[in-house]
Amino acid sequence: MVDGLDCVSQSDRLFFELHPERKYRIRYADQAEIEFLKATGDPTPTGWWVYAAVCNVAPGVRTKVFLAAPEVRETNVSDDMARAVFEAYKPTGRTRERSL
Repeated sequence: MVDGLDCVSQSDRLFFELHPERKYRIRYADQAEIEFLKATGDPTPTGWWVYAAVCNVAPGVRTKVFLAAPEVRETNVSDDMARAVFEAYKPTGRTRERSL
């Protein structure tokens, strides 16, 4: 699982290197991330699509949040839209339910 997570992290790094004007990204969660979420008790309903909203904090420093939707959603979105999704789902210390 760790090797898979490292590959995904490198994929995010490459995305931001190729798109230096971007600070945010939405993508489908990788299978390694989904397995990690399951191992940590994530309550994602069976059959839902899992997404990652990634924020490039600084070169080499990224953070991400996961969200799920019952149907396929567009991932090729603008930086502003990706930021809005990231901000909506980032931890706030309160539990909130949202849909993508």
